[in-house]
Amino acid sequence: MRGLTQKACADLTGIRRSTLARFEAEITPIGYDEAKRFCFLLDINQRWLATGLSPHSPYFDVSPNLEFSIKPNSLFSKAFDTVLAGPIQDYSTTLMGLIGEKAFLAHNYDNAVFNNLQRVGEDPATAVRFYVSKGLSIRMQSMPERFKSPFASALAAAQDKFLTEHGGEIKKELRERQKRSTAERAELESEKSAVDNVSISRNIEGVKAKLPH
Repeated sequence: MRGLTQKACADLTGIRRSTLARFEAEITPIGYDEAKRFCFLLDINQRWLATGLSPHSPYFDVSPNLEFSIKPNSLFSKAFDTVLAGPIQDYSTTLMGLIGEKAFLAHNYDNAVFNNLQRVGEDPATAVRFYVSKGLSIRMQSMPERFKSPFASALAAAQDKFLTEHGGEIKKELRERQKRSTAERAELESEKSAVDNVSISRNIEGVKAKLPH
């Protein structure tokens, strides 16, 4: 698998070598949790593992919201067919449209994944945050030590430039958001107070009705 021996795969994934052998021989079906760990750690595409269709990689990060619909202890084949197949196919099609089929099959898609696509099954805003943090983390870890400090300085300078250009707009929107939030809380408090007053009035009327005339 990916040029690794069965022992190396077992060491990397924490899955027993004998278990991997049973998976490969199709003696034992692979569970979703094991398949996810296997795909994530070895950068294996889930569709390839399930169907044999290209590309062999990358592993597609799946939204927790989507994974929540996968039943505990599900087999990988069932989880893929019932939950993942559609979203991962859509993701692959979008990626291929961005970079072309040739680049897609040759795995030349790193920047497209980090900068253009949303995480499978996730809303765009959450996906953007995910890919930015993941991309920066991976680039920082893989960078030669002597470049890490200049890279961090460049990121800080880019942030300063962005805030210089857009800081006023950001502060304005945050103030407006705070005003809306304050107004909404006041409205909720007013509604709660009105309901409480009605309840008190009804209780008083109920007590009066029970008093002897």
